[in-house]
Amino acid sequence: MSAPNLIKKPRKFIPANENRLVKWFFKWYTRWLFKRRFEHVWLHSEYTPSTEQSTLYFANHHLWWDGLSPLLLNDFVFGQHARAIMEDKQMLKYRFFSRIGAFSIDRENARSALYTLDVASDWLQGAGNSLYLYPEGKITLPTEPLVFEPGIVRIIQNAPEADVVPIAYVLSNRTGAKPELFINVGKPISPDPYLSKNNHLEILRLNLEALLTETTRLTTVNNHGFEQFL
Repeated sequence: MSAPNLIKKPRKFIPANENRLVKWFFKWYTRWLFKRRFEHVWLHSEYTPSTEQSTLYFANHHLWWDGLSPLLLNDFVFGQHARAIMEDKQMLKYRFFSRIGAFSIDRENARSALYTLDVASDWLQGAGNSLYLYPEGKITLPTEPLVFEPGIVRIIQNAPEADVVPIAYVLSNRTGAKPELFINVGKPISPDPYLSKNNHLEILRLNLEALLTETTRLTTVNNHGFEQFL
C-alpha cells in the first residue's frame, strides 16, 4: 500500500504494523474472550466478498468489544486482508491493535484525520483488502440516534470500486446473566456517486439504522436467520 501524496504524514500517525504471530495469538485469544463474555454470539450474513474486490465495512459502535469483532469476522468468515481505523488515544492505550492491523486517526486534528482517510482509501484500492470503520467515531449508547462523521464519504468517493457493507451489532440480555451478541452483515450499498456529501451520509446512516432495527426484531423471534458463531 502506497501512502497518499497530497498530505504529509503526521508525526503522531500510528500505522498498521502487522505481526503474524501476534495476529495468530489474538485470533484465538479473542475467540476465547468472546466465548467467556457472551452466552452466545450469533451471525447472519448476506455478503460474500469476492477475491477480486475490496470491502469497506461500517458498523454501529455501542461496545468496546466492537474493536475486536473484526478480527473474528475476518479470520473465521470473510478471509480478507483486513485493516481498521482506531482513535489514536485508544491505540496509545492498547498498542497491540497496530500489530493486528489497525491504524490511527486523530479526530482533533483535521489535516491529520484527512491523511488517515486517504490511507484508508488507498488500502481499498487493493483486491482482497478490507477496512472496518465505525463512522460514529466513538462508543455511543444504543438508545442514542446514529450520527455519522463525514469521513466515510471521503473514503468511498476515493475508492469507488470497493463494496460498502453495513454491519449491525445488537446485544441481548434475554437468556440470563451473560448477554448474547447478534452480528448482522447486510447487503452492499451502492449510493449514487453524484449525491451531495450530506445525502450520501444520510443513505449510509439510514441503511445501518434499518439493519439495526431488523436485527433487534429478529432477536425476539427464535433467532430467525441467525446461526451460532461462537
